[in-house]
Amino acid sequence: MSEIGSKNRAISEASRYLYAILLIIQNNQEGVRIILQSGMNVTRSFMAYFWCLPAQLFMWSLVWRRSEIAEDATHVDFLITVSVFDAVAWGIFAISIYLIMVLASAEKLAAPMIIATNWFNLFATYVFFIPATMNYILPLGDDTAMIIEFVIYITIVGLYFRVVRHMLGNHKLFAFALTLVNVASSIFISSFIYSTV
Repeated sequence: MSEIGSKNRAISEASRYLYAILLIIQNNQEGVRIILQSGMNVTRSFMAYFWCLPAQLFMWSLVWRRSEIAEDATHVDFLITVSVFDAVAWGIFAISIYLIMVLASAEKLAAPMIIATNWFNLFATYVFFIPATMNYILPLGDDTAMIIEFVIYITIVGLYFRVVRHMLGNHKLFAFALTLVNVASSIFISSFIYSTV
């Protein structure tokens, strides 16, 4: 396959999954069908991580600039470190989803849930990119920026719950538990990153 053909395939794939995620967010079961009929390639769903990198690196650069981290680590070293942590976090999320599905005797749903989660992460990353960019360009105060980021974070968690609920066939309690585990894992990993770098 040529390099251009490979890039076109990657763009087409990302577009298809993002479209599916947006449909699910709108309570449209067609999005679930798209994911279930996608061939279930869990490995390829981690390509979403690389699509996230530009926005992630920009947001982590802002963190580096406005914190005391800049005194202890060079910009490049910091970005490499947090990128590795982010990649590990994606792996941890996937493993936690798989284990929860196995414990719930719903192993057949593990692959579609991991795929949906990975591509939802791409959607969420670029939604978070909006306030980060606003905070960089506009003279927003720290309190205003924090409120905006918190509101968007809560909204993203709510949307993820909706995606999980639809992927699990509208099992709300199961979806809530899975969402809670991923949110708790995300908070723990973020705290670990800040305490390590």
